[in-house]
Amino acid sequence: MANFLSYPTTDMSDLMFSNIIGSLLAVGLSALSCYLLPDVELRKPPPAIQKDGPRVMHETLLASLTATILFTVFQFYTLNDSLAALMAGIFALFPMHFRGAILSSWWRIVGVIAGCLYAILVQLVIYDFSRHLILLMPLISLGLLLAARIHVFEKVGPGVGFSILTTLALMFGQYMHPNQDIVFSALYRISSVSVRLSARWAVTLLSINTEYFASTRYIVK
Repeated sequence: MANFLSYPTTDMSDLMFSNIIGSLLAVGLSALSCYLLPDVELRKPPPAIQKDGPRVMHETLLASLTATILFTVFQFYTLNDSLAALMAGIFALFPMHFRGAILSSWWRIVGVIAGCLYAILVQLVIYDFSRHLILLMPLISLGLLLAARIHVFEKVGPGVGFSILTTLALMFGQYMHPNQDIVFSALYRISSVSVRLSARWAVTLLSINTEYFASTRYIVK
């Protein structure tokens, strides 16, 4: 939000309204899905994670410094239209530790590439008939179903399946327009993987530096 609102061309009201509507739709659709498709058995809450002071400090520094570096890079290069690249860097912070960030980066890379390749395949299949929604919707639904299936079986949160879902949502929701192909957008999105790799290196360097101090050392008990 801070990155996009810093540009004079951004309409703050439109951005805020879009975020509010998107959040309400996500909550409403999730509640409707849980009501129509209830769990077969009750879910057990995840075990509580005990964190000591140094681990909390380690995670705080790792997340805040990496996010600041990403924000600085996007401001320096005026990347006001690279939502995918920005989210790729943010998703690397979800695990909140070095090993998890590296693994999350790998999942994101695989998911983005798989989603973009599927989008290109759909474009090749329908060719210049992309303006016909009735031809496009079955292929989009098939891709979303396959990605959701992978996401459910992974049980790791934002893994490969989640990355494919977000990629397909951006490809067909933001870039697909009548009489316009998405091949260039898909290839450009694949190139945004480099941002993910840069974020991974930033996490690596910051994690190594914080391990030198006892007050910020990451120790799993």
